[in-house]
Amino acid sequence: MVILGIDPGKEMSGAVVWDHKEKTLLQSMILPNRELLDWLPTHIETCVIEDVKIHPMRTVQGYPYVPEGAGETVKMIGRIQERWFMARGTDPLMLKRAEVTKHLSANKRGRSKDSQVIEELTFRFGGKGTKKEPGPLYGIKSHAWQALALAVTLGDTVPIADF
Repeated sequence: MVILGIDPGKEMSGAVVWDHKEKTLLQSMILPNRELLDWLPTHIETCVIEDVKIHPMRTVQGYPYVPEGAGETVKMIGRIQERWFMARGTDPLMLKRAEVTKHLSANKRGRSKDSQVIEELTFRFGGKGTKKEPGPLYGIKSHAWQALALAVTLGDTVPIADF
């Protein structure tokens, strides 16, 4: 089963194409959001996107304050969902960050840091390696780590028959 994992950002998004059955990274990239929308591979059956949970950080003059960039990320999620639906006729799956970190770390409360998730992925599938001797996860960086974590979590937790 091949899974497209996407970690959206306000300007750049990470994406991976992960073959869960073979435990193989087929593609990893970080693209400007507009390029990601043009690139979306619709031949892949399953797409999972990180669902954001926005907590107002504080109130300003009685109104909730939302962190800068959160609105742009939410809009990007909507654009990906729409593009995927128009091409495939199905909605992409959504996973919250807490679900992913809970699945991939020893901290079962879902409050793990990025470094702990990366450490677990590296432990399970091998290191990044070097340019001279690339490892199984060579080339992954930044948002692509979270995209891989999404794809792996989905592959581990959803029965194949549900895809």
